[in-house]
Amino acid sequence: MRRIYAFLACAMFMACAALPGSAYNAANGELVTYNPTQYQVWITIYNGFRHQMGSRWLQPYQTDYWNNCCYAAGSIYYVRAEVKKTENGHMSQIADTTIQVVPRLCNQPAGQGKTGDPYGYGRVVLRHSGGNHFYWDRDDLVRNPGNTCLF
Repeated sequence: MRRIYAFLACAMFMACAALPGSAYNAANGELVTYNPTQYQVWITIYNGFRHQMGSRWLQPYQTDYWNNCCYAAGSIYYVRAEVKKTENGHMSQIADTTIQVVPRLCNQPAGQGKTGDPYGYGRVVLRHSGGNHFYWDRDDLVRNPGNTCLF
């Protein structure tokens, strides 16, 4: 399975090099995390080798854009959410969930970089199914910037 992913990543890189813009643009995409719950969440992003790429708080009802690095289309990333709750001034963790994300190859929408340049795009939303049950859901398959994704 890893060989398939490696082949796909290589193929994506070659495809990006042939598209308008550059492979550099395609390797500088974004992951979007959305928290529609009432809970604070500590988000950690990992690459395919499980090396941490960044972490920060995601407040209730907020969206965060992770675009300071190299979220390449076709590459594997993991988004982890540690859901926290505060009672009597004490914060405790009530859930921990992780999702694998492979950003899609999209064209830059108007207003973000050079319109039409390829870039990687992945969007996940934290779902709460009651009690201490939380899970991530891929949202970029339905919602993408201007419906510009190529796959």
